[in-house]
Amino acid sequence: MKAKLLLFTKIKLSDSAFKVMFALLDNKIVEVSLDKNELKGIFKKNKLIRHDKFDWHINKNVNTKYLLEIIVKSEDGLPLVLHLLDEKMPLNWYVFPKAVKLLNDGGEKNFLQLAVQYISNGGIDDSVIAADYDEEFIRTLQKKLTDEGD
Repeated sequence: MKAKLLLFTKIKLSDSAFKVMFALLDNKIVEVSLDKNELKGIFKKNKLIRHDKFDWHINKNVNTKYLLEIIVKSEDGLPLVLHLLDEKMPLNWYVFPKAVKLLNDGGEKNFLQLAVQYISNGGIDDSVIAADYDEEFIRTLQKKLTDEGD
């Protein structure tokens, strides 16, 4: 079994503005094998904060997607690798528009979009949950991204 780990950070730009960045492994959300790794160990080793209320709403019956925050003061403090039990995964950090363009998988784009809504709203609200079921919303987002890529 595998788990998708969506890592993000909010870098403070001013009293009321933050730059939100997401970590990707190549053109994918980080994915780890649960057979080889223990999630709590990964979270602790990498000083990741789990947003379990979000995870609970996103995962229907089986926990396979996790939203994890890392606290840094500047982009220079962002980790370039994720430390697993006995391996390291290289990370690249992007703002949302770039991250969503790089993702090839529609489900991962949906996961990222829901995470952005959650982060923007400061928690779970009806718009975050509703977006998960709004197929038209996802189609519109995919069309927009495709049109921008041309």
